[in-house]
Amino acid sequence: MNYIDLFAGTSALSEGFIRNGMNPVAHVEMDAEACLTIKTRVAYHHLKNENKLSVYYDYISGKISREELYSYLPKQKYDSVINTEISDDTLQNIFSVIHSNLKNQENKKIDLIIGGPPCQAYSLIGRHGIDWEKDNRVSLYKQYGKFLKEFKPKIFVFENVPGLTSANGGLYYQDLKKYFAKLGYITDDKTLNAKDYGVLQNRKRVIIVGWKKNLKFSYPDVEPITHNFTTKNIFSDLASLT
Repeated sequence: MNYIDLFAGTSALSEGFIRNGMNPVAHVEMDAEACLTIKTRVAYHHLKNENKLSVYYDYISGKISREELYSYLPKQKYDSVINTEISDDTLQNIFSVIHSNLKNQENKKIDLIIGGPPCQAYSLIGRHGIDWEKDNRVSLYKQYGKFLKEFKPKIFVFENVPGLTSANGGLYYQDLKKYFAKLGYITDDKTLNAKDYGVLQNRKRVIIVGWKKNLKFSYPDVEPITHNFTTKNIFSDLASLT
């Protein structure tokens, strides 16, 4: 399955989809430093598939430069990282790059779109002082929707903070659901906590899953992971701080 990762950050959300055999055609992110992290991760997965992980280890041990690491990437994988802000002014250019990348794929369609717009305006902490009329971050789900219109994926996954459901009295949340319905998608959502799925962090997120109305589908039931690990396990092999 081909997918697009929007508002990608460091592509951490993307990692799970890659690990399950899906193919990222594009990661769209406005922060240049984050895009370097994404490219490095793209290089890691490419080199792993090519049985050339020694090149990646040479990079992280300082034996080769970042530029040399990236030189091992095929052009379409290098170009899959799109460093630009998602806005009305940039949409057509982003679409063109993604369509160009699709030409080199065996599967010429986008099956899935994932991503979560910046959450500061929705978070209980970040929303203080927000001017709901002027802060364009509160309506970035509409930019997400424009990708759904252009590429018509079967399914999408939209991630954000729990405050999304209550921001501005829940107005944006209700509008978001109506907007996705108009685009032809059934949506369902759950508030999930990363600590229930093997992450050693108490981190709640609203995960909205949308699917085409003609698709026989329902919200996945993901079994929690039971373990006894703590953060001490992460730091156990590090030298003590002085």
